[in-house]
Amino acid sequence: MGDNVNLYSTRNAFCTHGYMINRAAARNIKIFQTPVRFEIDAFKFYYWLNACKLYCLDKDLILQLSEDLAPSSVEKMWKSDRKSKKDKAYKELYNQLPLKGKLISQFRRLNKAIYKPFESLDY
Repeated sequence: MGDNVNLYSTRNAFCTHGYMINRAAARNIKIFQTPVRFEIDAFKFYYWLNACKLYCLDKDLILQLSEDLAPSSVEKMWKSDRKSKKDKAYKELYNQLPLKGKLISQFRRLNKAIYKPFESLDY
């Protein structure tokens, strides 16, 4: 196997152990996460809200050392009813978007739903 690393567009990134973002994405995420609304690596929400584009690699460059990591502060706060709280936070952000942003968001969600059956991590 060679040392090549391939880059793929993705629509459903979450629970990442390491990531790289550019300044524009960092600025947009900071805007959406002030105050903190959901875990910082819930990238699918940022994708839906047109805050950034998502890509993944076909090789692990960063590995998590232990499964026994302490829960995040967001996880502690949202232990009960986490999904509904995240959905509510997303809807609040979505409702603040201009019409063009809402159309982009709906297109990206539809695009994700269409491609989800074909996405895999079989490397």
